[in-house]
Parts: sequence; C-alpha cells; structure tokens
Amino acid sequence: MPTETILGKNLNALKSKYLKDIILNHNITAKIEVKNTNGYNLAYNGILFHNAASPLGEAKAIYETMDTSLNSINIIYGIGLGYLFQYTAINSKGIVILYETNLDILKTAFTFVDFSNELVKNNVFVTTDKESLNEILRNNMGYDNFPAVSCLPSYKKIFEDDIAKEQKELAVLIGGITLDCNYTKNKYYPVTTSILKNIPYIANQIPLCNIRDCYKDIPAVVVSAGPTLHENIQTLKKYQNNAIIICVGPAYKSLVQAGVKPDFLCVIEDRNCTAQIRGLDISDVNMILEPYTNINFQKMQPKKHFLHISNNLPPNSIWAKISGVNIDEYNSKGTVSYCALNSARILGCNPIILVGQDLAYIDKQLYSKDSIYGDLKLVFNDETKQYEVIAEDMERYAAAISSINVAQRRLARYKGKITTIKSITGELLPTEAVYTTFAANISKYTTRYPGKKYINTSMKGAQLDGFENMPLDKALENSTPVNKQDFSSLTFDKNDFIISQLKEIKNSFNTAVNKINANQKLLSRFKTEYKRGKSLTKDMLTTLKKIISNYTWLSIEYGQENQVYDFITKKEQMIFETFLKKAENIDLPAALKIAELQSEYLNQALEKISAVNEIIDNDITMLKGEIE
Repeated sequence: MPTETILGKNLNALKSKYLKDIILNHNITAKIEVKNTNGYNLAYNGILFHNAASPLGEAKAIYETMDTSLNSINIIYGIGLGYLFQYTAINSKGIVILYETNLDILKTAFTFVDFSNELVKNNVFVTTDKESLNEILRNNMGYDNFPAVSCLPSYKKIFEDDIAKEQKELAVLIGGITLDCNYTKNKYYPVTTSILKNIPYIANQIPLCNIRDCYKDIPAVVVSAGPTLHENIQTLKKYQNNAIIICVGPAYKSLVQAGVKPDFLCVIEDRNCTAQIRGLDISDVNMILEPYTNINFQKMQPKKHFLHISNNLPPNSIWAKISGVNIDEYNSKGTVSYCALNSARILGCNPIILVGQDLAYIDKQLYSKDSIYGDLKLVFNDETKQYEVIAEDMERYAAAISSINVAQRRLARYKGKITTIKSITGELLPTEAVYTTFAANISKYTTRYPGKKYINTSMKGAQLDGFENMPLDKALENSTPVNKQDFSSLTFDKNDFIISQLKEIKNSFNTAVNKINANQKLLSRFKTEYKRGKSLTKDMLTTLKKIISNYTWLSIEYGQENQVYDFITKKEQMIFETFLKKAENIDLPAALKIAELQSEYLNQALEKISAVNEIIDNDITMLKGEIE
C-alpha cells in the first residue's frame, strides 16, 4: 500500500499548515495495527476500534442518529480508521469537525486511508487541540446550532477516563461559545446604547492605564465575595493599610461592615445593581468601571472614577475610537474578578493576592455569608438527585439583585449547571459550570503575565494553577504600611475630540439610511411582483439578489466603517444570515421568508439609528455644557 503517497495527499489537503507540520513530524510510539476482519480495522493495544462484523455499518448506524442538516455542527471525537468521519464528511450538509487528540492514531489513519477529497471540503475541519477547536466553533456557531459530539463505542472503552474528562471540557467549551453567541445577539444593542448614554459621564473619567505602575511592587489584595471571604475579613482589617485593596461590587458591603476601607471598587455590570452598595458611603473610594457599566454608577460621586475598557468586549471598541484611547492592555474575560485582577497588574502591584476567589460552593454557600448575595444556598434535591440553588430569604435576595423577576431568572440559570471542580486539596467541590471556565482563564493569566507573584488565599476553594496557595495572614505578614496616593488632581479632557467623533458617526448614518431606503423600495417591488402571479418569477429572483447584495454591503462593508451600526443591528443580522444559511434552495416560501426577515432588519435598523441619533444629540448638548 503506497502509504507515503496517501499521507502526503491527506496532509496537502489539510487547511491548517500548523496541523500538517505536527502530523508530519510526529513519531508513532503506540502499538497500533491495521487488521482485515470484514473490512479493514484498527487495533489499539490489541483492541479493535470498529465493529468487527461491519465497520461501515457501525458508522452508518451512528450517522443516522445525527442531525446532518445544513445548519448542523457535528464533532466526531476520535478517528479510528476513519469510517465514521469519512461517511459523515461525505454525506453531511452541515459542519463536520474531526477532533482527535491522539496523534499516534491520527497519523496512522492518515497513512492508510485517503481522506483528501473530504478534507478539502469547506465544511470539514480537523483539529487536535481545544484552542483550534474553539476557533473553529466560534467561526461557525450561531445562536441556534448547538454542536453535537459523536464517538465510536470503542473509544469510550479504550479511553474511558479521557472521554469523561473530554465530555465535561467540551460541554464547558460549547456552553461558553453558546453564551457568547446569545450575548452577541441579545446584548450588543443595549450594551452599545449604554456606552453612548454614558458618554457625558465617562468623557472625563481617567483611563486606568494613565496611572500605570503607580503602585509598583506594592501588594494588592483582590477581594471577591466567595464563601471564604468572611474567614479572612479580620486579617484583611488588620493589614488593610499594608496593601492596595481592590474590591468587587458584591463584596463591598462585607468589607465596609467589618471596618475595611477598599482603595478601589470594581463594577462592570450593565444592569442596575446599585443595591450592592445601597446605603454605603463611597465618597472615599476610587471606582473602576467599564464604559458600559450601568449609568447609575457613572453618575455617582466616589473619590475618583477610572475606566477599565475591556478589549474582549467588541462594543468597547466604540469608546476606544470615540475617545482615542488605546485599549490593548485592558484584557478581561467578562467577569468582574478578572477585571479587578487585571487592574491590579496595570497598577503595577506585586504580589497580587486573591481573597474570596473560591470558584466553588463551600459549606453550601455560594457567596460569603455577610455579602449582599449571602442568602443563596446549595441544596441537594433527593427526588431529582441533583443539586439546586435556592434563596433562603427570597424577598431579601430579590431586593439585592434588582427585582423578583430578575431573582427568579438568576435562580433558574443554575438549574442543570452544577458540576464539580478540583480543590487545592484534590477533592471535588460543587460549582457552576461557568466557574470551571473562569478557573482555567484565571490560571492562564499567570502565564500570560509572568514576573509577578500570584497568591490564592482560599484554602478551601478551587485549585488555581499558577497561584501559590497561602493563608492571607502569611501572605501579608511581612508587609509594611503603604503610602496611598491622591488622584484628585488628575484630569482627562477630550471633549472636543469626542464631540467630533460623535458627529462623524451621526453623519455616517446618512449613508446607511440611503441604502436602507433603496432596499425598502426593492422590497416593495418584490411584493408587487409576487401579488401579480403568486409564483416565483425570474424578475423576483433578480430583485431578491439585489436586496441581498445591498444587505451584504450594509452589514459588512458599511458595518466595518461604522461599528455602532454593526453592533446595534447585530441581532437582526444574525437572524437573517442564519435563515440564509439554512435555505438550501430559494423556492417561493424561502424567497418570501427572506423578504420578511429583510423587511424586519431594515425597519429595526431605521428605528435604532433614530434612537442612537437622539442619544448622540443629547451627548453633544451635555458635553458642550448647554444643560446640566
């Protein structure tokens, strides 16, 4: 069998040069044999990968259980000798991803079976690691195509422990991307308008990087509201003058009540969660906010406002452009604790010490007992045999979170999402699935920014690789009093530049409105043509083609020029493009649906442009000082 020729063809067909190189340079060490039973089979340490009676029949049977429509995404975990992967790649209309982490098996299969015709297809991908799998999924997932994972029965036997771990990690990965897709669809418009409405208040707020390294080599304590916070409060009170204390919103009440005064209070939520600090004095604390943080926080009068402009959230690029501020250093992962950690690094602090960052539910507590969310408890339901989250005092929790409806939605969010995470002692602790992702992200932070000492003082919580586990009193025992700086004289004034950028955005909308009006006329023509014959004519198809062409220009070319437009119409874009992707043939029902969705897109675009223009007009008026 011309093995080198087959391997070469497969490698040449791969889309990834990186993957091609690692397969080519890999030396097989495992005992893998190609056998001929009823068709070729592969044996790994003596165990057959495929059904001995009918390897292809087994693949077909698994394929029949899959959704292989145009909008589907199927992850084939493990290649074996490739029967399932090849059959799926040939027949599926949707995305097919081969995920094989064992390079011995992958190279063996690529050596003996020619997959080159399948590998060159635009809907077929191959990966060996989570990073590239994440990239492939993010490029192909939408808000309504949840990936499915299929695996040969043999893999579950041969790699039992690995499979269990992979299933959990894949669920977290896919769940995270799904959340991001839904966030893009449902939150881009409100977050973008939040940023725009906040402009009169954030225009003079100091970008945090403007005070970079102001506390160089001074200890920082980043305080979160995990269950172990209350165990560290008194130690924190003892050493509060010996470190810079950066506190997240839910932990502020606990600190203040214990007599601990944070130096910085970090809040990033776009919803109104001012209940976190209701009735508490903030006049002597510096606030670190995001451009999109709820306007009620922007209007407050703390000691000083600072902006952390997270570069992972695309709408923040709007403020970067409007203000002319570079946001490269503002790395975040969408959580307030991560924002606080990154703030400590920007300030130059070293070591950076975490308090209350448990990322696990300890002694049935989700948050510190004294925190604003201390009513949340973890209970085990004997009937469902599952963990559930309840509020001991629902009325108090509802008041803390915002309202009864928000509280109920938050509690429902936990349903079916309780998993486990490894503690610093090696035992498994109950936690929320999203916390496992956060634990991985926060661990990677230490490798991304080496050269500092990172300490985790939660001696009961999740293991955070890259952090030294150490009680708080030991972490601060050799610390000395810190000279706390006064930032009151700092200023940031770019009002004229900001006004000019806002006017530019508003003027740019005229181009979009003209194209939208043109498309509405085309839609009107399409509807008139349909009424004449109630059938799909050549003229209707020609008109539809022009409508889609105009839409493509608006959503891509113009959207790149005017990011505000791109973000405020993202929901309608996703809905429209998802349908286009599903439509295999443009028959009459599909054509009518395209027209309907395009009409909705255009109407919403005009409404949102009008709303944004009104916000911009108000911003300019306030920035000019014409109203209070």
